[in-house]
Amino acid sequence: MALIKCPDCSKEVSDKAATCIHCGSPLRETQPVNMVNQVQQGVQRSKLKYESGNTIGIMGLIIGAVICFVNIG
Repeated sequence: MALIKCPDCSKEVSDKAATCIHCGSPLRETQPVNMVNQVQQGVQRSKLKYESGNTIGIMGLIIGAVICFVNIG
């Protein structure tokens, strides 16, 4: 457990505390920002997987069409 200074009253409080025990000021304002970053990263990963899956599917269709035309002609 580390001690940090409260941004409002400058007294030392636990880094695990959600609010300052001396003045009641919230200490964990950055937690929602971290959650937003995690969600955005997950969306980016999902989008990348989707786009690469589309590319592979399109390439498969093109190769299949070429094979069909070669066998017919």
